[in-house]
Amino acid sequence: MEFCKNCNNYLYIKEDTEQRKIFSYCKLCNYQKETIDTCIFKKKYKKSDSHPHINHQYMNEDPTYPRMNTKCSKCKTEGSNAYYQCKNLSIVIVCANCHHNWKFVGTKTRSTNESPVLNNNGDTH
Repeated sequence: MEFCKNCNNYLYIKEDTEQRKIFSYCKLCNYQKETIDTCIFKKKYKKSDSHPHINHQYMNEDPTYPRMNTKCSKCKTEGSNAYYQCKNLSIVIVCANCHHNWKFVGTKTRSTNESPVLNNNGDTH
């Protein structure tokens, strides 16, 4: 993002097809300069394993999340806890009591020695 040297307004981009060049120009004071950088727009994506868009505190209040009867490794409460599936096919379970979350892939949990196994109903046995 560039700004005008004269009036500090945003510089817009335009193309001169005859000269085959790209220019940045100000709509207010008509300042214009040739754009040397060939990259007009760049977006960086940050790869993350976490899910910042999911608020674990209120997840168990949402009836649209599936439930699983499990025992929390932190508060030892057993009950119906909400869970969601990550891209790598691991499941993250969120305790309804203390909002602690833990992940397991297949039948192995990451934070407990217990191994909950899902049946077709989404319950453990």
